[in-house]
Amino acid sequence: MSSLYIHGIGHFHPPNIIDNKFLENLDIGTSAAWIDERLGIRERRTVLDLDYIRTTKNSDVRAAIDASLYTNTDTSERAARMALRRAGIHASEIGFVLSGSSGPIHSSPPEACMLADRLGIVPVAFDVNSACNTFLTHCSVAQAWLGQHECDYGLLVQAENFTRSLDYSERTNCSLMGDATTAVVVSTKHASCFSLEQIRIAALPSLWQAAVITAGKHFIQRTAAVKEFALAYLQRGIPSDHDSFVVFHQANLRILETSISKLGIPPERHLYNVDRFGNCAAAGSVSVLSENWDRLSQESASVAISTVGAGLTYGSAILLSVPND
Repeated sequence: MSSLYIHGIGHFHPPNIIDNKFLENLDIGTSAAWIDERLGIRERRTVLDLDYIRTTKNSDVRAAIDASLYTNTDTSERAARMALRRAGIHASEIGFVLSGSSGPIHSSPPEACMLADRLGIVPVAFDVNSACNTFLTHCSVAQAWLGQHECDYGLLVQAENFTRSLDYSERTNCSLMGDATTAVVVSTKHASCFSLEQIRIAALPSLWQAAVITAGKHFIQRTAAVKEFALAYLQRGIPSDHDSFVVFHQANLRILETSISKLGIPPERHLYNVDRFGNCAAAGSVSVLSENWDRLSQESASVAISTVGAGLTYGSAILLSVPND
C-alpha cells in the first residue's frame, strides 16, 4: 500500500477559556486544587458562551447550538486553512475531504460537504467518526482511497466541539473535556518530509456502553472502565525504541504520566498539551502534532502516536521523517 504523506497540519482552539477556578465557581462539588491534582488539567477551551454555562450549566443540550459562538464548519475552516498554508497548496488542489466529529451539528448532510462549500471546492466529501480514534481512522481510509483514485491531495478534519454535550452540573466530565478542531493535508502521490506508517486501528465493541453521546442528551461515561482501557491500550502502539517523540490521546495528564513511566519513556520525548486544553477527543493528539509542527520539521523527528476512544476503539501509527533526497 502507498505511503500516506503528511504535508501540513492545522489546529484551532476557540478563545473562550474555562479554567479550574471557573469550574469551582459553578459550585458543583469540585475545586481548582482537586482538578489539578486528579487530572493535571488547568484550562480547556469552549465554543460556548461563558455566561450561558454559568447560568444554565448546559442543562438542555438542545440549547447549546444556539449558545455556540462557532459552528463545526467555522472551526473546521480555521484549522483547514492553517493546514493548507503549511502544506503550501491551494484549496483547489484538494480532491478529497473527510470529516468526523463526536458531536456533529448535522447528521445530514455530511459536514465534510459543508466545509468543502466554505472552502469553495468540489471534492469527494463524506464523514467518518470513530470518536477519539477518528484521526487514525481517517488516515487509514485516506490511504486506501487516495491510493486507488486520481487525486493529488486529501483534507482530513476532526471537529471536536465536545463542550456542547457536557453537563456542567456534573464535575467529572466537564473538568476533563475541551474543544478543538484539527485538519491534516495528506497525499499518496506527492512526497513530503513526513509519512504516516504502520497505521493500525481496532475496536473492542463489547465495551461500547462505556462512553456514549445520545442525540439530545449529555455525554456519559463509565470513568473507571475508560481509564482502565486507556492505560492498557495506549501503551500497545508504542515501540520499545524511545528515540522518537511520543504523542498519546490527550485523556488527562495523570494517565499520560503513568503511561510514560510504565514504558520508560523519557519525559523530554513526551509531547502533550492536555494541561492547557483538556481532553479534546480526536483533535487532541493532532493538535499536539500541530503545535509542534515547526519543531518536528526542523529536527526531522519521528513520532509514535497512540490513541483510544469510545467504541471502544484504539489505534497507533508512526509519523516518520522522510529523508530529503
